[in-house]
Amino acid sequence: MFMHYFALALVLAAGLGYHMVSRGVPDGGNRFIGVGMAYVVGFIICIICFLFTKQGSLAQEWQAISWHYFLIGIMVPGVEVGFIAMYHSGWQVSKAALTADVLVTSLLVLIGMLVFGEHLSLINLAGVLCCFAGVILLER
Repeated sequence: MFMHYFALALVLAAGLGYHMVSRGVPDGGNRFIGVGMAYVVGFIICIICFLFTKQGSLAQEWQAISWHYFLIGIMVPGVEVGFIAMYHSGWQVSKAALTADVLVTSLLVLIGMLVFGEHLSLINLAGVLCCFAGVILLER
């Protein structure tokens, strides 16, 4: 149960920090090299965390890595540069993440149903519609 709430707290803290820092990125410079530098720092932090959490040798841990992490690596720069570009194009920090997250989540609901056979109740679907209504009300 601890990990359940710790994971949520980690996402919340990192997400808040991420958007506050992304909003403050100055204009100018190549955003892709900036994001790349951020991931070098992230890599170093991951190596340090790995050293404290490893369960086997580096070779064993390396062999257990899924190819999905490669795909995540392809997607991440788009998310990072996309949010920075949203903020630089005038999106407010209070609206950008919410709008993007509601749209992504809504598409994931559809994908979950069509690809993974997930089922949603009517109340779940009503919640999705309320999210859309919230995004529309934000723009008013």
